[in-house]
Amino acid sequence: MAPLAPIMYVLGLFFFLLIALLIGAVTYRIALPASPIPRGRLLALTGVVALALWSATMAKEYLHFPNLVAEFVRNAVRNAAKEPLTPEAKHTIDEGVRKAVAAYLKGNYPPGGFVGYMRWSLASGEMEVPRVANSSTIHFMTTQRHFWWAFRVVMSLIFTAGAFASQVLPLGPPAPAPPEAPEAEQPKA
Repeated sequence: MAPLAPIMYVLGLFFFLLIALLIGAVTYRIALPASPIPRGRLLALTGVVALALWSATMAKEYLHFPNLVAEFVRNAVRNAAKEPLTPEAKHTIDEGVRKAVAAYLKGNYPPGGFVGYMRWSLASGEMEVPRVANSSTIHFMTTQRHFWWAFRVVMSLIFTAGAFASQVLPLGPPAPAPPEAPEAEQPKA
């Protein structure tokens, strides 16, 4: 069972397959009256759809990242105080952490923002973030960093393209029939 433990880190890849299969099935039904479609167009469509889905999920991951770090800091502050945080304290922590994360990415992984986040995930995946409630910091690290993050990103793109292509490539021209083998001459008796 131990060799299967890393599968939990990449379980989300299943959803890339699922969404691409669903979008591919809808695309197939819509494009069926126009078939056969040249294979080059189908491959280009596969690339566009895969890149669009992948870009959207990477953007979602980046946009959610400051909230993930803020939640981590809120939990650490709440556990240290051993009492619930007030709504004002939560808001203060969230805003402080968001600003700190943006400044960290911009300062250490220029140009910051989305590109900085991708560079940070690949290079480090770890950072010191302020607790905001006091002057101390807390160490934050993602579960997927370095190789695992790159592996997940590349595999998500491959799975998306492969699943979508499996649905739309049948819209292409039929494969040429293999040449028939010449019949052997029958000996004359």
